[in-house]
Amino acid sequence: MRKKFVYFVLIPLLALCIVLYFFLGGWIESSLELAGEAIVGAKVEIDHLSLSLSPIAVQFTRLQVANPRDPWKNIFETGKVRFALSFGQLLRGKYIIETAEVNNLIVGTKRSTNGSIPKPPPAPSGESSVFAEATDALVQEAQKAPVFDLAKIRKELKIDSLLNIQNLRSVQYVDTLKRRVQEANQQWQATLSDLE
Repeated sequence: MRKKFVYFVLIPLLALCIVLYFFLGGWIESSLELAGEAIVGAKVEIDHLSLSLSPIAVQFTRLQVANPRDPWKNIFETGKVRFALSFGQLLRGKYIIETAEVNNLIVGTKRSTNGSIPKPPPAPSGESSVFAEATDALVQEAQKAPVFDLAKIRKELKIDSLLNIQNLRSVQYVDTLKRRVQEANQQWQATLSDLE
């Protein structure tokens, strides 16, 4: 029984932990870089990302975000960055950041390499792949998604209409509410008389 447990549970679990220990930082680093590049439209470079479990923290030595309009400059560049989460609150389902350090934040620095993202090669003409169609559909759906633009909301928001008593809908339904309360009262009275 114990040999089966060691062979089928303990050894695969140990192998998984070793793989995660050595490769998880690289996977997270490349995923963050790809997500940043998709958002910004230019290269995002993270150097030496490391994870720790006690406390739960993410740390990297440098972050560079290239300017999509001028790929030989950075929008900003940082030195050491560290985020640490509260483990006790994480067990309760809350994400409390205990430490958030961003050192040496510099805006508009020059890059030593080009920060533009190379464009993917065009698909061969005459053939349309499923991946290309899915990408086009995803881009169209993303363009339809609502954008949280504070300036636009501020222009369209009319505070006077919110505070205008004549436009309050709840005042219009007071008579309906009174009538429904009277009907409910009559039903209760009828139920009580039936019980007696």
